[in-house]
Amino acid sequence: EIVTLDDWYDATLVVGAKDRRDGLEAFRASKTSLRMGSEPFSAMLFGGFAESNNTEIYLEDDNPQAFLIVLQICYHKYEELPVTLSQSQLLELAVLSDKYDLTTIISPFIK
Repeated sequence: EIVTLDDWYDATLVVGAKDRRDGLEAFRASKTSLRMGSEPFSAMLFGGFAESNNTEIYLEDDNPQAFLIVLQICYHKYEELPVTLSQSQLLELAVLSDKYDLTTIISPFIK
């Protein structure tokens, strides 16, 4: 199943890997929306990287559940955010926050 966050999507983000414990998920999103919250996403999606020319973007090293939380925040889907996070979920979210420079948009939701 593909989760559509933006009906006007121009990218499908395939996050995780089948052989990993946390699995694989696909998300439809707008490259422009992603770039607004993250300089690394901006460089990846609009710079000279291969992802800038592709509609399918593979993020095999990332945790799909944590990535969904990031997307829910980026798309202001606050009612869909989990009320609590386990320690492992919080760790995965911190890893994404560091990797994609998301601290500014994520920190208001971590209490």
